[in-house]
Amino acid sequence: MGKKVRIPFHLNAEGVDTLTDHEIVAILQGADPMIGVGGRNLLAKVLKGSKSKAIIDHELNFCSVYGFYHDKTLEEITHRIDKAIYLGYLKLEYQGKLPVFVFTETGWNIVKSAMVCELYTKITESIRNTDLLFCEQLKGRNREMILLLIDKLKNEADASFVPFLQMWEKIEYKKIRDEIKVVLDTIRERGKIDAT
Repeated sequence: MGKKVRIPFHLNAEGVDTLTDHEIVAILQGADPMIGVGGRNLLAKVLKGSKSKAIIDHELNFCSVYGFYHDKTLEEITHRIDKAIYLGYLKLEYQGKLPVFVFTETGWNIVKSAMVCELYTKITESIRNTDLLFCEQLKGRNREMILLLIDKLKNEADASFVPFLQMWEKIEYKKIRDEIKVVLDTIRERGKIDAT
């Protein structure tokens, strides 16, 4: 059996002096579904909005930042991804012979906060559209991120979240259920709903 030869990569951020905060968040959110399994070429295609088989087969076209850099070439996008690596938001590690993305602590903290805001917005839209099925999509997500989301909901203590929280509480694991109960208790304590 032959030895696995690692596929080399060479970073090149040519022409990219800086990235805006918006670009950094988009690159990190695009990388999130491919942490540990995908690398620069795949992320560049997601950010470009490619309709390649790999993108469609893995449903990466549903990523919130799909097509973010639709007006740039794949080379220009890759340079921006490489800049994010140089700046310490992402790193590449070998998984077998392929280099794949791993978040740095800084990158994970940024993407985690951005995802909490995105989920919070989806919750408010779900309530407005009376679509409470969104809570099922939260089960099994990264616990650290979900706990941050619950903290945000607790700080808001908005009574309009109660039906959503009650439905979510019914399907979650115990640790998250207990935290959801704290949010409901906080809303009750602030007098925004009747005690049940």
